[in-house]
Amino acid sequence: MKLLRDRWLPIFQQIRQLEKDRVKIRGYLQKNPHEASMDADYRASEVMLSISETIVIPSDVILDLVHSIDRIDTIGWIHLPYPYCCIQFSHPIREKEIMAHVEINDLMRQNPGLNDTVQGLLIGNAQQDTNAFPPNHVFNMMNCCVLFASTSVNRVAWHGRDVPAEPSWEVSTFPPEETTPNQLDNKMRMIKLCYAINLFLNAPNVIIQRQKPNPTVNAKRSRKGKAILPEYHTVTIQKVKIQYTEINKGSGKKHTRMYPVRGHFRKLKQFDEPVWIKNHYRGVQFGEESMLKHHYRVPPKPSSPDGIDSSQA
Repeated sequence: MKLLRDRWLPIFQQIRQLEKDRVKIRGYLQKNPHEASMDADYRASEVMLSISETIVIPSDVILDLVHSIDRIDTIGWIHLPYPYCCIQFSHPIREKEIMAHVEINDLMRQNPGLNDTVQGLLIGNAQQDTNAFPPNHVFNMMNCCVLFASTSVNRVAWHGRDVPAEPSWEVSTFPPEETTPNQLDNKMRMIKLCYAINLFLNAPNVIIQRQKPNPTVNAKRSRKGKAILPEYHTVTIQKVKIQYTEINKGSGKKHTRMYPVRGHFRKLKQFDEPVWIKNHYRGVQFGEESMLKHHYRVPPKPSSPDGIDSSQA
C-alpha cells in the first residue's frame, strides 16, 4: 500500500526548495507570524514523519474514537508502541468529521465547495525517545500533526501533567491570544484524539502486527528500478470472551429489533486497561426488516460557511 511518508516527505522537500529559491531571488525571506507558524509546523511534521513507524487503523475505528473522546481524560503522558507514530487511516476522512471546525485554506478559498479530508496523524512523545534535545525544544513534549489531502498541516504541542492537557505556547511563533476560539477547539480535539488512539493501541485485545514485504518481490522491484515495498503495521481487534463464575441473569432490556452499536471502550474486571469493542449489530435474530427507518430533514444551506479564514490567523 502507499504510505503517507512516501507522499509527504517529497512535499516537505519541495517546500524547503521553494524557500531557498525565494531567498536567491530576493536575497532574504521575510515571514509574518502566520507564515512562520506554518513553516514550523511543516518542519516538525517532516522530522516526525522521517523517524516514525506507520500504523494503519481502519477509518471506521477512527470515527468511533472521535465520538468517544469526550469520555476520555487527557491527564499524563501518552505511551505509544513507538516514540513517533504515523497513524494512517485506511481511507481519508472528511475534515468536518475529525476536527471541531473546518478551517478554510487557500486551496478551498480558490475552489468554493471543495471539502478537505484528513489522511492521518503524526503523534510523538519525547519522553519515549532516547535522543536528547536542547532545552525548550519543541520535541521535549508531545506533538500531534494532522495531515490534510490539500497538503495543509495543523500541529499542536502539549505537556503531560496531572491536570487535563492544554496546548503549549512555549515555542509558538505568535502569542496564544491571536488564536481564535475555533482554532483552539480544533487543537483541543487533536489532543483528545491522541489520548483516544493511545488508549486504543494499548487495549489488551488490540494486536499490532508488523507487515513485512516479500524480500524476493522487493529484490525484483529493485532490479527493475521500482520503489521497494515498505514495512508498516496493522491492528487486529480480538473478540473478548467473558468467563462467568456464576449464572448472570443480567438486568438489561430484551432486544425487540436490530440496531447498530458504535465501537466503544469497555472496562472488564480481568483487564487493567479498557478493551475495545468494535462496532456491531444487536438483535440480529430479528433481521434487517426490524430496524427503525430514520427520516432526516436537510436544513437550508447557511448564508456563510462554517469555517476559519486562515489568512487572518
